[in-house]
Amino acid sequence: ENRPVRFAHKPAPTIWMLVGLQGSGKTTSVAKLARWLKEKEKKSVLVASCDVYRPAATNQLEILAAWQPWLQTVELLHKQTGRDILFTEIGYRSIDGAGMKPYQFNNPGTVDLQEQADLYWAALQSTVDIPWLKGMYWWNWRADGSGGEANRDYTPFGKPAESVLTKSWNRE
Repeated sequence: ENRPVRFAHKPAPTIWMLVGLQGSGKTTSVAKLARWLKEKEKKSVLVASCDVYRPAATNQLEILAAWQPWLQTVELLHKQTGRDILFTEIGYRSIDGAGMKPYQFNNPGTVDLQEQADLYWAALQSTVDIPWLKGMYWWNWRADGSGGEANRDYTPFGKPAESVLTKSWNRE
């Protein structure tokens, strides 16, 4: 149905709870809803996650939110040029803080496999329904098969990020 959104009377906040099966798209839907509320309804938005089975959800919401300004900028470029976009290099190291400085390859850092997986997941979720984005080249899946859980490099091979990519490509 096409009905207007109802909000609580000020000063009370409007609280929404999304419920669904794991992997059904709740986190992505929350990020898209938050963006819509900010842009179209001019609302101040606070997003909080309560997922007792998957504590990474809080981090994932932050990462999804961080993608939005970049996507808006790239969409503006698309509109100005009338051309589709292809991300020619995207990747994250499997270290703590990789999302803050993804270009920094010489920082030894502490291995954080979940952060890398969350970053890959957010990149895929943030871009899945964008018609002007025609693809992404992932950096760096090494031809020699190196990787694994002790590896701090960009490769997702042998790490949880590999599973994120596999699920996305297989539409699981």
